Order: sequence, then C-alpha cells, then structure tokens
Amino acid sequence: RNDQGDSERCLELIEDAGKEAKRAGEIIKRMRRLVTKRSSQRRSVNLNKAVTETVPLIRPGLHVEIVLDLGASLPRVSVDRVQIQQVILNLARNAVQAMSSLDDDRRELLLRTGITDDLVFVEVADTGPGMSVEDLERLFDPFFSRKPDGLGLGLSISRTIVDAHGGRLTVKKNDLTGLTFRRTLPICNEKRPS
Repeated sequence: RNDQGDSERCLELIEDAGKEAKRAGEIIKRMRRLVTKRSSQRRSVNLNKAVTETVPLIRPGLHVEIVLDLGASLPRVSVDRVQIQQVILNLARNAVQAMSSLDDDRRELLLRTGITDDLVFVEVADTGPGMSVEDLERLFDPFFSRKPDGLGLGLSISRTIVDAHGGRLTVKKNDLTGLTFRRTLPICNEKRPS
C-alpha cells in the first residue's frame, strides 16, 4: 500500500494468509465443539485408576523415570475417562519432550493426585528447563508452540476439555527446574462404578 515492492503480490499473500488463519480458526472451533459434545460419556471415575491406566501409554521407548504420588482415598470425579486420560497423556508427553535435552538420569516425570478445596487434582511435573514468564503467559494460546514441528493445539484443547468438565488447568514454574501442570476437577456426588 505504500508503493514499495510488488504491492499487488504482497496483498495477494496477505489475503491468502488471512484466509488460512480463518480456516484454521474454524477447525479449532469444530474441535472444541466436538470435545464439549462428548460430555454425555461422563461416568463416576476413580482418578488414581485413570492415572495408572495412562502410565503404560507414556512409557514406550522413553528414558524417563515416572514417579507416582497418588493420594489415598480420593473422592470420585464425574468425567469422560478417555478425554481425561488424553489430557494426562498430552501433558506427560509434553513434559517428556521438554526433558529430551537432559541426561537420562535427570529426567523425572511426577504424576501426583490429591484433594484441595473440595476439588480433586492431578499434577504432571517435570525436571526440564522450564520456560520464560512470557512463554508461560501464552502457553495455552492456540498455535503457540516452542517445538519446531509443534502445531500449538494440544494444550489449548486440553484446557478446553478440562473446562468442559468444570475444572481448571494451570501451570507454574517449579522451585528448581521444570514445570508443573495442575488439573482440578469437581468431586462427583454419585456412586457409579468406574
């Protein structure tokens, strides 16, 4: 528009980029609608069991020590087991990738469950390098990724899943190294089998 360079070609490229961004936004909206529509699959679930069932899916081919710190006698939660396990798996795989540059003996993945303020929580903590405050603030934004080949959708979708379950997904820096993701879920009042 300021008559420098090939303005016609530049405008075409900008319009194409705008169309692609709009298309990508529609894809995300559809994925979020899909996630929230599955709420009918909710059951009363033992969260510790859901975590331990997810661990074998994390392990294959990884040189990471997985530590379980599961709270005793947790109340049940009403969740879609598959969606909640997908969130655990996504957070765990992200943590493992964050630790990929470390020596094998420094790679530790902690999966912790517990209860606080009438909410049941699952934490996924790693001993990776962590990240800057600026990156932490953008971490759940769609298309934000620190991975060279990452789409930047996993954490955004994970947060949408947790929100749809009436919970909350947060992240904080650990005292020494790495990050901790905490997912809280409301306690279930019904007593159905898992």
